[in-house]
Amino acid sequence: MKYIVLTKSTFTWELSNDDFEADDYQDKLDEYIEAQKELAQKYGMSHLYSESNFIQKAKHSIERCSSCNEWTMDRVDNPVKEDDYEPIRDGASVKGKLLCYECLPEGHRWSWS
Repeated sequence: MKYIVLTKSTFTWELSNDDFEADDYQDKLDEYIEAQKELAQKYGMSHLYSESNFIQKAKHSIERCSSCNEWTMDRVDNPVKEDDYEPIRDGASVKGKLLCYECLPEGHRWSWS
């Protein structure tokens, strides 16, 4: 029996509104995608496609977790999360600090513990 392995990786970086509107990020993104293709080829793999999603942080209440620094969405403010946002952790604010699902206190609605 043979298998096909599909591997997903998610990488993030933050853009200013000025960089976004000026398309200053595109060269960096193109260079990164080319490096991914070369790395895949080095290991006998095929790079099939790359996809980028641009998410407005303020609109979706996304910030870094106050404890572990992972990108986190305040699910109290955004109870419905789109599929494209999967790598962004669920979380909620506790005592004025946004915490991801791993850092929230045990028993909190959005905690995974």
